[in-house]
Amino acid sequence: MLTQQQYESLNKEIEELYSRLDDLTVEMRLSNKNVRTYTDSEVCGERETHPATIDEMDGWG
Repeated sequence: MLTQQQYESLNKEIEELYSRLDDLTVEMRLSNKNVRTYTDSEVCGERETHPATIDEMDGWG
């Protein structure tokens, strides 16, 4: 059984470890020099060449 303080301390440590893991993942990805990039048209296809239509009356106002 954990005290409230122990529980909160463990959760804080877990959050810090996940944050460090995220930082290391970003660092690893940024250090990769052989990155394949894609253009908008490669990713979106034909949608990229057609402007999006905005319906002002769709209720999301």
